[in-house]
Amino acid sequence: MERGVCFRDPEGETLTITGVSSDEEIVGVQVFGTIYRVRGLSPGVATITLRAEDPDGGAVSVDVPVRVPNRPPLALGSIPGARMLIGGSARAAIGGYFVDPDRQPLTFSAASDDLAVVSAAIEDSTTLIVRGLALGEATVTVIATDPGELTASLDLHAEVLEPELVFRDNMDADVGDWSFNEHTMYRFGDGYLQMGNHDPYYLGSAERTVDVTEWEYSASMGIEEGDEQYTTGLWSYAPIGSTVIRLWASIGYADTFYHQAPEANWRIFYYCCNTTEPGLFGNSEAVGTVGELTELVWTSRNGVMTLAAGGTILATVDLVARDWPNIMEVARLVTYGPDGTTDAFGVFDWVELWAIPAY
Repeated sequence: MERGVCFRDPEGETLTITGVSSDEEIVGVQVFGTIYRVRGLSPGVATITLRAEDPDGGAVSVDVPVRVPNRPPLALGSIPGARMLIGGSARAAIGGYFVDPDRQPLTFSAASDDLAVVSAAIEDSTTLIVRGLALGEATVTVIATDPGELTASLDLHAEVLEPELVFRDNMDADVGDWSFNEHTMYRFGDGYLQMGNHDPYYLGSAERTVDVTEWEYSASMGIEEGDEQYTTGLWSYAPIGSTVIRLWASIGYADTFYHQAPEANWRIFYYCCNTTEPGLFGNSEAVGTVGELTELVWTSRNGVMTLAAGGTILATVDLVARDWPNIMEVARLVTYGPDGTTDAFGVFDWVELWAIPAY
């Protein structure tokens, strides 16, 4: 806000005009000649004192009361919906969905309109936690409140679902919904898929779009006799913003291409943005030897990832602590051989995926 000052010297001398705020956290003032500019900084009441002084030291002042009104917070966009299992939860950082035009700190609260289906709470000031309690749907309201008790709110839709069979493939000589990349050689026969890579240092790959969360991805798979130096596994693609997160669970040989110990016969690792995060790996008698099939069950549910072989738990991962996603957009079968191996095959007997649809 700009205003002209109303000072006049009876002798016609030039006056020097200054301005001072009684509370510079509420309002600021600047003087430009005979114009003063007031800027509201935060809600409240303050006084601007304007002072005029002539060359002989004569001075006069006037007080101008200023009130800066409190403006309510603003909601930005919409918070994505959440789907989860009974006993599961969904997390969302909500600080970016609200802004206070007066730059005051906001506090957040959340409430569910059906506490039998989901509960809602705020943790660590700006993290929304929605927990599934029973099958059904509910609306969760997130409220942002400023120090003056003015509010803004956003609703999100929450669903609690049961896992469903997304697909099962018994590898009965039919490509079906699988898409094989140009580096892959494959053949169906006797109820098996045999898959390898015909270009050195490329993965053999079959993939299908699924777009799910809270998933259990399992397969009966193995490595052919004579192909000891080979890896067979499952792969999950999860887009996060403009990047793609790749998670791999596999059995068999692992070379330094994946920064794992060569002697390991199972592993989980994370790959994103040309960076491979050290994962989990080890040796277990539950993993079949070359020429044997292993039933591998890879689960990402309720914030925990597990890998099991033949009913034996091989690894458990806290997804929240590692910041790994539990969304799977693309399900993949993969094989890989070290040192450019192109004449070896991984074998898949069957593969299936249980999950709920992702938002």
